[in-house]
Amino acid sequence: MLTFVFMELINKLKSIFNVETSVQLTENKEYRFTINWIKATKENPFHILFTSGLSNTKQLNSEKYSEFEYIELYFCLPEYWKVEDTSLDSQWPIEWLNRIAEVPQKNSTWFGPGDTIPAGNPTQEISSKFKQNHFILAEPIKLEERLKEVSLTDKSVRFLSVIPIFDTEMAHKSNHSAKILMAKYLYANLTEELDEYRTPLIKNKKFNLFIIVVIGLSLAVGLTIVFRLFL
Repeated sequence: MLTFVFMELINKLKSIFNVETSVQLTENKEYRFTINWIKATKENPFHILFTSGLSNTKQLNSEKYSEFEYIELYFCLPEYWKVEDTSLDSQWPIEWLNRIAEVPQKNSTWFGPGDTIPAGNPTQEISSKFKQNHFILAEPIKLEERLKEVSLTDKSVRFLSVIPIFDTEMAHKSNHSAKILMAKYLYANLTEELDEYRTPLIKNKKFNLFIIVVIGLSLAVGLTIVFRLFL
């Protein structure tokens, strides 16, 4: 049974997105949160899958991100996404949102922007259409004005979007920083809305070297032919 706090947050989001209803998709009884769905509309041509209940527990937060004491997580799905389809290609956002949302309480830790989560152990591609194998948490981009901070009766809740990233992007984040990776993400005009056609921002260096070698060999062969024809 949903508590008043759960319903206050859900009702707040329904108001923010100007909808009358939302759908509860799952309930995690062990860690006391639900996953809910606000359907796409003409006004908002995207689906929102969001948690409700994480913000009932204050995070064991660091001073660096003290504003993220109370959080919720969400996926932003494109309008064409078949949320009710039972295939893995459609259901993985629900499954992974549930798994990721358990982590702070399960591991006595906290989440902030830039944190990353592997898709399995060992890591694997998320689905047949999404070749990414990690997730990064980020502050709202497309939905910044609506979800950056949601005020409730006794607290302010910060929403973090869940964004799939490729292994090369994960390596870039580890070698540099989440801030630098997200700067590249924003420069490419990308948002938190899932895009199955997105290609990696960071190319594989080995692949780039291979291309350079192939181009070099092609030029060498071409020059050799020219010399033979004209000399």
